[in-house]
Amino acid sequence: MYANIAYLNNSIEAFCDTSAPLIVGSCGHYRFSGEDLFHTRRPEGRSDYQLLYIASGKTYFTVGGVTQTLPAGNMVLYRPGESQDYIYYGEDQPEIYWVHFTGSEVDSLLLGYGISEPVFCCGSSALYGQLFYQMIGELQRGCTCFEELLAMYLRQIFVEVRRYGETENVVRESAVQEEMSRAQEYFHRHYMENISIAGYAQSLGMSVSWFLRCFKNHTHRSPMQYITALRINQAINLLMNTSCNITQIAAMVGYENPLYFSRIFRKTKGVSPSQYRKMTLSHEK
Repeated sequence: MYANIAYLNNSIEAFCDTSAPLIVGSCGHYRFSGEDLFHTRRPEGRSDYQLLYIASGKTYFTVGGVTQTLPAGNMVLYRPGESQDYIYYGEDQPEIYWVHFTGSEVDSLLLGYGISEPVFCCGSSALYGQLFYQMIGELQRGCTCFEELLAMYLRQIFVEVRRYGETENVVRESAVQEEMSRAQEYFHRHYMENISIAGYAQSLGMSVSWFLRCFKNHTHRSPMQYITALRINQAINLLMNTSCNITQIAAMVGYENPLYFSRIFRKTKGVSPSQYRKMTLSHEK
């Protein structure tokens, strides 16, 4: 086991201090291998905040009564008084950085940087390790104004977390837009079939409610409204350019029941399919 740890004023005691907006109390770096085993269990938590960054390997954290296996690129935030329970096994080769902090504006700072969940993905970056090492060094040296530098380094970690989150949101949004465009293409090819919206959403690994929301944001219509519009537009084309009867057209655009097709058509265009055909033909003469 490798450990590099530093404490404010060489005190290992947790403390709550509101004399400054953000105060770093301790910071450390652990690396495990082989048969190492490290288990921290604090049922009553601590009086300060703790942020842990998993740099490599994997770890096991119990949060809200549920044990999670967390790989590299994740952080865990414990607030004052929250139960803490986590395990590191050497065989998993985990490398962890951690910092304890307190202050009068911690909650507002975390909220401002978008850090609200106890477990969140932050990405794997060497910069995190560098910033933690800077904090460890400042605590160990205790040079002039080191407390201010400690707060600055910790704030920079918060900034990097927020930047990562915003970048991921952009990437996710782009991926969702591409998926919705593919959904449009699918509906254009299969509108005449009995399409299951729930089945299509499941094929994408999405919940039905999430798919409905994303599709409507993308097209300003629900999937069924979109499919109905495709069917009606194709029905209009068939009414104007073929001699097929209403029953045939209904079946060609995906409606087994011609009466239901006529009802949907009237609701959409204000007249029945037959009336629409007569109106169109009379205008062409």
